[in-house]
Amino acid sequence: MTTPEQRSSPDMCDHGNFRNNCNKCSASTVMGIKREDYTGDIQLTRGKQNIRYERDGESAFAKIVTTHDGSRENLTRLKREKHALDKLRDTGIVPKVISFKEYGEDKARLLLEELPGESFDHMPWQERAKFAKQHAQEIVSETGKSLHKIHNSGVFVVDVNVGTFLFDAEADDALGVHVLDLELAHDADSDDEESLRDSIDHFKRNDLGFTLAKQEGTTLPEDEELLMKAELYRWAKTMKKILIHRYPELEIPTSKQEQLEAYLERIRPVLEEDLIRKAGGLFKRVQARGNEQDVNVIARGLEDFSSNYIKKNIDNALNGASSDFNFTELCEANGIDLPVQYSEFISQCLSMDIDSRPDSFEELIQQ
Repeated sequence: MTTPEQRSSPDMCDHGNFRNNCNKCSASTVMGIKREDYTGDIQLTRGKQNIRYERDGESAFAKIVTTHDGSRENLTRLKREKHALDKLRDTGIVPKVISFKEYGEDKARLLLEELPGESFDHMPWQERAKFAKQHAQEIVSETGKSLHKIHNSGVFVVDVNVGTFLFDAEADDALGVHVLDLELAHDADSDDEESLRDSIDHFKRNDLGFTLAKQEGTTLPEDEELLMKAELYRWAKTMKKILIHRYPELEIPTSKQEQLEAYLERIRPVLEEDLIRKAGGLFKRVQARGNEQDVNVIARGLEDFSSNYIKKNIDNALNGASSDFNFTELCEANGIDLPVQYSEFISQCLSMDIDSRPDSFEELIQQ
C-alpha cells in the first residue's frame, strides 16, 4: 500500500501508481463499457494485449494476440490455453472461458472471467514481504495443491512463475489460490508432439538441470515424467522468489557440508557456462551502447570480458545454487515460519540433479 507521502508526490496518481503507467487513470468508457489496458511493454512488443472490461458491475479479461515476426506461435499458444482451461473448467482453479474468437489468420481473442485476488508480481513491493510472512505455509500448500490437482487432470502449466498464482487473502477458509496464464500448457492426454516439444524446450531454456544432465551424459527421456520434475523445479523457484528476500551468509550444518561441497563441484561448470552465456549478451549490449568509457573493454574482447564476469559473479552463483541445502535456514533468516517438511520438499525440488527431484506433489499435500 502506498504511503500518504507517495500519493502526494507529483509523479504518483491518486491510485498510488506512477502517472504514466496507471491503468486506472488511462481507463476509458465507451457505450457503457469501461476499458482498462493492463498490457506490459514487453507483452506489447510480442504482439500480446491484456484488456479488462467492466459493465454494470460485471467484469472480464481479454487476452488478445496477433502474429509476431511472421510466426503464428501466439495464436497456437492461445488456442492451447483455451483447450487447457476448458479441460480444467470443473476444478475451480482456473478462470472460465467466456468466449474465443479468431479474426482471420493473424489475430485471436480469449475472453475470461475475472477472479478475485492479486498476483505476487502485482502487489506493491512494500507489501510483499509482509504477505509472505503472514501466509507462508498457505502459499506453499495451496499452490502445491492447485498444481497437483491440475496435474491429476492431465495438464502441465509449464510456465510457472510469480504471476501464475492469484492469491485471495479474503477467502473464507484458507488462502484462496487460482492459476492463470496457461499459454504454454501441455495436455498429457493428447498426442500433440509439438506441444510436448515446445514445453520441454521452454524448460531447457530455464532449468540448468538440463545443462548438468547434458554435461554428465545423463539420459533423460523427454516425456511427461520429465515435465513433472521440471515443473516442480519451476514451482520451487517461484516459492523461493516469493518467500526469500534476504540472502545472508549462512552456516551450513556439518552433516551437510561434505555433501554440499561435492554438489557444488559438480555444478560449477554448469554455472560457469551460464555466466558465459550472460556475459555474451551483456558484451553485445556494451558494444551497441558505444560509450567512450567502454572502448578499452570492447578492445580486450569477449573472452577477457567473460573471464572477468565469471570471477565477479561465480561466488554469488554458487551461493544461490546451494539453496537446496540451506533453504530451511534461509526461511528462518527471512522470518518465514514454514514447517520443516515443507522447506525440505522445496529443497529437493530446487536440486539441479533432475533425477533427485520428487516425482509429484503427493509428499507435500500429505503433510
